[in-house]
Amino acid sequence: MRESLNNELRAMARELLTSDEGLMHRSRRPIEPEAVFGQIKYDNHFKRFSYRGKRLVNAEFAAIAVAHNIRKMIAKGYCVCSEVAVG
Repeated sequence: MRESLNNELRAMARELLTSDEGLMHRSRRPIEPEAVFGQIKYDNHFKRFSYRGKRLVNAEFAAIAVAHNIRKMIAKGYCVCSEVAVG
């Protein structure tokens, strides 16, 4: 019973992934997710976390990831900073 459900779910996932929408979505995803971690480490000179404890490390990494994504958006021209009022 469990094996037939597993096979059914795999077939459903395969159909979704090979559909036109699934192929379009997959083409937008990076080929190697490890590249992002390499960019964060090399480009931002990130060597180690400043805080200890799971909650604080998660918060620190979330801030690093947001900053990385903002840099990517600016580089691709998604952010028009001249429209933002400062002060």
